[in-house]
Amino acid sequence: MEHPAFEEVTVHHEHQDDATFKKKVRKTTILLSVITIIELAIGLIIYTMHKGESPSELLVLMFKGVVCILTLAKAYYIVAVFMHLGDEIRNMIMTIVVPLYFLYGLSLLLFMKEILIRIFVIHTINIFWNLQLR
Repeated sequence: MEHPAFEEVTVHHEHQDDATFKKKVRKTTILLSVITIIELAIGLIIYTMHKGESPSELLVLMFKGVVCILTLAKAYYIVAVFMHLGDEIRNMIMTIVVPLYFLYGLSLLLFMKEILIRIFVIHTINIFWNLQLR
C-alpha cells in the first residue's frame, strides 16, 4: 500500500523507446551545437573589438554575460538529457543543480572581486601619477 505522503518516492518513470530517445538526443545535440556556434561568434566579436580601438567596457561585459547565460543553458541541457536528470523528481534535481549554481555564483563573485581590486589599484596609481606630474 502506497502512502500519499510519499508520492514523490513512488513515482514510476515512463521508459521511452529507442526511436524517441534518439530523436530527443539528436534535437538536443543540434541545440547545443547552435548555442556553441553563437558563443564562438560572440567570442570572435569580442576578439575583433579588442583588435580595433578601445572597445566599450559595458558592451564587452554584456557580451560576456550573454556567453555565461548560454553556457548555463548548455549545462542544463547536458544534465537534463544526457545524464537523464530531466526525468527525475524535482527535489532530486534541486539537490544537484542548486549547489552548482551556488558554486558558479561564488566563483563569479571571486572573479569580480579580483577585477574590482585591479580597477581600484589602477585608479589609485593614476591619481598619484597625476598628482606627481603637477
